[in-house]
Amino acid sequence: MEEVVLQIIKKYNEKGIDANAICDRLKQKDADELRKTLNDLETKGIIYKTEKGKYTLLPSNYIISELNCSSKGNHYIVYNGMKYHVNYDDLNAALDFDTVIAEVDFETKSAVIKKVLSRKNNKIVCEVKNDGKRKKLESFNTPGEISIIISQNELDKLVEGDRVIVEIDKDSFLNCTKGSVIEVIGHKNDPDIDEISIANSRGFSTIFSDKYLKEVSEIPISINEDEIKGRIDLRNEQIFTIDCNTTKDFDDAISLKLLDNGNYELGVHIANVSHYIKYGSEIYNEAYERGTSLYLFDSVIPMLHKLLSNGICSLNPGVDRLTKSCIMQINQAGEVVSYKICDSIICSKMRMTYDDVNMILEGKEVPKEYDAFKNTLFNMYELSKILSNKSENLGYIEFASNEIKVIKDNDSNKLEFKKVKNGKAEKIIENFMIVANETVASHIYWQNLPFIYRVHGMPDDFKLEKTIDLIKILGYRLNSLKDIDSPKLLQSILNELSNMEEFDVLSSLFLRSMEKAKYSSYNIGHFALAKDYYTHFTSPIRRFPDLLVHILLDAYNDSKKIDYEQLELYLKKACEHSSYKERQSDLAEEEMNRLKMVDYMKDYIGQSFVARIVDIYPDEISIITENNIRGIIPSSYIVSEGLNYNSYNRSMSNSNSLYLLGNKIEVKVSSVDRDKKKIYFSLEKNLSLDEKAKSKILKNNKRHKK
Repeated sequence: MEEVVLQIIKKYNEKGIDANAICDRLKQKDADELRKTLNDLETKGIIYKTEKGKYTLLPSNYIISELNCSSKGNHYIVYNGMKYHVNYDDLNAALDFDTVIAEVDFETKSAVIKKVLSRKNNKIVCEVKNDGKRKKLESFNTPGEISIIISQNELDKLVEGDRVIVEIDKDSFLNCTKGSVIEVIGHKNDPDIDEISIANSRGFSTIFSDKYLKEVSEIPISINEDEIKGRIDLRNEQIFTIDCNTTKDFDDAISLKLLDNGNYELGVHIANVSHYIKYGSEIYNEAYERGTSLYLFDSVIPMLHKLLSNGICSLNPGVDRLTKSCIMQINQAGEVVSYKICDSIICSKMRMTYDDVNMILEGKEVPKEYDAFKNTLFNMYELSKILSNKSENLGYIEFASNEIKVIKDNDSNKLEFKKVKNGKAEKIIENFMIVANETVASHIYWQNLPFIYRVHGMPDDFKLEKTIDLIKILGYRLNSLKDIDSPKLLQSILNELSNMEEFDVLSSLFLRSMEKAKYSSYNIGHFALAKDYYTHFTSPIRRFPDLLVHILLDAYNDSKKIDYEQLELYLKKACEHSSYKERQSDLAEEEMNRLKMVDYMKDYIGQSFVARIVDIYPDEISIITENNIRGIIPSSYIVSEGLNYNSYNRSMSNSNSLYLLGNKIEVKVSSVDRDKKKIYFSLEKNLSLDEKAKSKILKNNKRHKK
């Protein structure tokens, strides 16, 4: 039918034709079939339904794309590798990650959203407001302001300040869309309402259904003898966990033996969650939908209910637990010379913490309960170093960590913002999990079976070259660079820059030139880790892809017939969804951190801080203070200083002053905006540029004006 419908639309393309007229010309009685055909043609980007309800061919300057949001909060779509900016007023009620039809201006590189074709998440959080005459809904945490058309009867049941989840329609006009309230999640004055609101706005429910809870209640809380049959019994082995002080769910445990041939036998033992959670169950479906556990400040919104994640699925010390073990023999060069992946049963001998293990490995006093494990920990550290050396020789890229953790002092309730730094213990776990993930991925890859891979593409050549040029323009010397497609190039650059105090900023520039890691059913390797095969196998309590990897391993060990074609289609969909949920989780955690920073800094308005310039744009300077608070110096403050933006080296300057990426500066807190989660600073002075260097760069700026 598509071809016949398309011919009719082509004939009436200039004026357009509505669905009823098409139906008449087709003498079609089944209007539903026609509507489906028209919808399919529009989704494919072949036709377009105008605001008057008439169909035409899709205009040449209309494109179908996904709406994205930059870290700065700007919206854009991508077409043929080019970005087109979308102003807030032109979003037309579109949300991040929606698939949209947009009218683009190829000269100005701008776009206007004409309609939403499909929504990744059709539920938004709103707050009930009262403007003095009537109640209305104000969208929370959405791009721009969205007017929700909703019945007054629904609103009359709510009170001012209520936070609600609204299901919205994909059809929209002038930033308006229809919606209906499906859940009241609390009031703006309730404790933890910020966490609940942010989670729900990113598609993470804080509650579980009755059907889900019934399934959870039917899962046993201990292991019976029948479940042990056919498993390797490792309960007498020295197996233990190492995690953060606050961790309550333990996915992974480790063991190590020194073999007579000089090799190491490393055991990575992962909670056998797939034994309890079966494909198609309510628990499975909910895990798929959530995609990941969400960590907001000092609360966790788990992928699995805590009765599972902290109970029978968690490798708690002193209790028997079912596991999947990846047991590898590794030689002195860090190569896995043999391995087995098997179902097992363990009994963790101890719940260790990173802090304690780091203390031991740094030669400090050993807590008494660790005495029996001390030699094993030092052997683990030796193996970890071997694995690190192998990875570095292959080109493993270690970017500076920009992750900031918000910590609350339980006695004073004061907040601290600390950069996450990995010690020797953290590196042991990282290296052991990486080698297990790589081993499982290669195990399936060489059997040519459908699978989930964790992939990371090569950086965009143009973006990488521009970043390298910018680094040189800023005055940093780099050795001659070859083979831009090899991870060793970036590794070499970052090693050269690693001793500089601006390293965190420079590292982030390179990170932005690269794609984000994601899940894919098609293996392209992992560029940053320098791995040809990689997956996520080690956290099935906290990540859905890991759980699905376990289910696939179970399926491939079973003799049942598998429809590989259908499985491939399912895995492709699951990978796309899991990658999307991971991004939503990252955004939610960033938003929570920014909100806590705003709450902290409201008490410091008017006070000065030392900061570093993270990035410079025509309209603002992004900074991070020495106490790890992120903020901006907006254009209005910049103009008052008489500073102009120079795109040549992304600087701000006038005849006397110069501000560059990475510069240490003094700033003053001007104001905070809790709704926008922003902290505004004013410039005081530059603390890090000598006069000779400043003079040279200012001369270059004159030659390369904006």
